[in-house]
Parts: sequence; structure tokens; C-alpha cells
Amino acid sequence: MEITPSDTTKNGWLPGVTYTVNLNKGESFNVFGKAIFNGNADSASKDMTGSKVVSVPGNDNKCHPFALFSGSGGIRLCRGDGGEGMQQQIFPAQAWGTRYLTHHTLNNTNTNINATFRNYYRICVQDPTTVVRKNGVVMTGLIKNFFYEHMDSTGGDYFEADKPIMVSQYTPNKNQCWAFNQNQYGDPEMIYLSPIEQGQKSVLFYTSSKFGIDYVYANITVPTAGIGSLLVDGAPLPAAQVKIHPNNPAYSVAFANLTNADAQHTITSDSAFTAIVNGIGYFESYGYNVGALINNLNFYSTIKNTNSTSTQVDTFTCKNTPVRLFVKIAQPATSIHWKLSQVPGIFPNTDSIIANPVPVFSELINGRTYYVYSLQQDFTFSTNGTFYVPVVLSSAVIQNCSQVDSASVKVVVKPGPVADFSISALNCLKDTIQFTHLNHNRI
Repeated sequence: MEITPSDTTKNGWLPGVTYTVNLNKGESFNVFGKAIFNGNADSASKDMTGSKVVSVPGNDNKCHPFALFSGSGGIRLCRGDGGEGMQQQIFPAQAWGTRYLTHHTLNNTNTNINATFRNYYRICVQDPTTVVRKNGVVMTGLIKNFFYEHMDSTGGDYFEADKPIMVSQYTPNKNQCWAFNQNQYGDPEMIYLSPIEQGQKSVLFYTSSKFGIDYVYANITVPTAGIGSLLVDGAPLPAAQVKIHPNNPAYSVAFANLTNADAQHTITSDSAFTAIVNGIGYFESYGYNVGALINNLNFYSTIKNTNSTSTQVDTFTCKNTPVRLFVKIAQPATSIHWKLSQVPGIFPNTDSIIANPVPVFSELINGRTYYVYSLQQDFTFSTNGTFYVPVVLSSAVIQNCSQVDSASVKVVVKPGPVADFSISALNCLKDTIQFTHLNHNRI
């Protein structure tokens, strides 16, 4: 893999220079920022935010996936912090979204959702030209051509962008940074947040109070319309622990007190939600993203029944009914390979490779532009079921070693209506006709 550090490393790598590292299955590689010695307790290391890691072909001429973790062996967000070790797995680039809702973690003993406790945030961009808005206002002051740093407004913020971004949330030490945090709980922690697009309707997770954790809270962000169905461990939350998000009233923030419950927990709702958990003690803390999805947000797919007059998106088709297939890609494609031969029951079933395809139109999805491609011909399915039409996409801006990505078009095929009746004889034009179901009940 190729590693491009954003700053000087412990072993002398230089910022902006790409280095190649060969790893076998099961091996790991660590990169440390260069230590900065100031001759006092404030000594630290270079901030490696903005470094880039990409898998490239090895001796087998293949690109292999890897997991990337980031963090610190003793982070200090504020002068005087005691320091805290932390490591979190980073979302791959294709899972970054364009819409994020934040709210500060709770830091009190009574689940007071209105108490003030500000967190830090970093908003990272893949493309420096990305327009990022915080509560509708364009952000400025991009650092290292990669991230914005922000201390949240009391009560939560709404970040939206025209290209993918990633948001990380940082909790400060229990009694540092701001005078109004005195005598409260927690140590520094970092959590990578899920975008709204990666929400789930049911999650299962575990919390612990071991090693000095006195209070455990879950922050749940859910569409306001879904509050009535929100359940934590099978029960609704008290009304005092739910509030409308101050910068996006279409969503609400709910808080669950999971203190002294070392066990598995569930959160369910009929609406997709995102959530984080944080455990706090007088000297310790932990936090993590609950139920994180890593769906590839670089593409979507739809189908359209050829004979349908509806303007709505079709969610299924019927057996032997003509239908068209569409794939929506977040960047212009240089080629598309429709692997029709791998789909049972589809006709025609011959693969199609199109070089320099022309999109039929473009579409904004969650503020991001997608290019819509189709083979512009009808297909039918001879059997019922759920099918996935494989599509291989090539683009000069796909961020992996081969600049190729895989997608699929989901097609649900249903039997359709059956004319399961008979009619009485018709002798004259104005005769009454009787329709009879095959089980001979008059209809």
C-alpha cells in the first residue's frame, strides 16, 4: 500500500511524500508522528490528520482491502489534560456521507439534556473544493487542505456538503478547556460519526461500567416523525430525554441512560437513526459509534417499468414484464460493464461493455450530484424473486488503486395479478355478465 503522511513522522518520513509498504495477510504497520519536545509537560507529536493510505497492486497484481485505525497514545485536547489513549477504525472513503447531525455528549449525573458541555469536531473533506455548510452557513478556514475544526454550538449542529465528508467528535477532559465544565466527568475521547445516509432501524450493542466508568449514555439522532416508535431495550424513553434538534427540526435527539447495566442493549425505530455511546468516569472514559454502516454511497440504483405511467420510482416489477435498469454514479464513468450473463432468468442476458457512456441525466441526492446511466433497452425476468444485476464501473476519480468499483442493480420480481375467474355466456350486446372465481363463489 501507498502511505502519504501529512506531516513528519517519527522515522523521518516527510509530509506529502508517498511511501510504499508491503504487508502480508495478518500483518500491521504503524506510523507515528514526530515527537515535539518543548521541555515541559505539553510535549506532544505531529498531528497526522490528512494522511492518505491507498491499496495498490502487489506481486499478485491485485489490490487487497485493509483496515485503518487512527488515534493517539495519550491525547490531550486541553492544556493540563491528563491524557488518554484512544484508537478508532476509520470509515473508508466510499462510506463518507454529505449530511451529519451532531450533539454534545452528556456529562452529568441526572441525564440533563440541556446541560452545557461542548465537544470538539473535525470535518474532513476528500476534495478541497467541497462546500461545507454548518447550520446553513459556508465554513471557511480549511486546515491542511483537508479539515475544518469546530467547537460545537450548544445543543448540536447540522453539517451538509456537496461532496463526501467525514465528521469526528472529541470529548474534552473532565475539568479543562472551559470554566463551566468544572467538577464534571470524562477524559478525552474520539468518535467517528455516521452520516444520516448510513442510518439503521435496529442495532445491538454492549456497554460496560468496568474500570472506573460511573455513567453511560447513548445519543440517538432520529427523524422527529419516528420518535413515537423509538424503543431502547424494548421501552420508550421519557419525554424529558428527547428534544427537537435545534438546527434541523426534521430530526430529534434522544438520550438513553444505560448506567449500571453491563449488558447488551437494543435500539429500534421505524425510521433510520444514528447513535453513539459514551461512558464517563472521574478519570476514565470510552465512546464508540453504535451500529455503524459502511454502505458504498458512491452509487444508487433504480428500476422503471416500461409500461408504467407513474412518475414515482418503481420498487418492483412483475414476471415477463418489460423493465429498464438504471445505475446512479457519483462521478462520470469512463466505462460500464453490465454483467447480465450472471443473472438467472433475465432476457436478454448478454454482457454489455460501454466505453465512455453518456448519462441519460444527472440527479441531486442528499446535495450530491449523481450521473444516471442506463442501457436504454427493456429487460424481462422469467422467474420471481430478488435479483442483483452486477455492474463494474470505471472512472478516473474513483479513489482506489484500479479506479474500478463494483455496484449492482436490485430487481424485485413479483408474480403479478392472475385473471383467475370465468364469465357467463354473452348472447346479446346488453346482456348482464356474471364473473365467477374458480372456486365458484360469485364476485
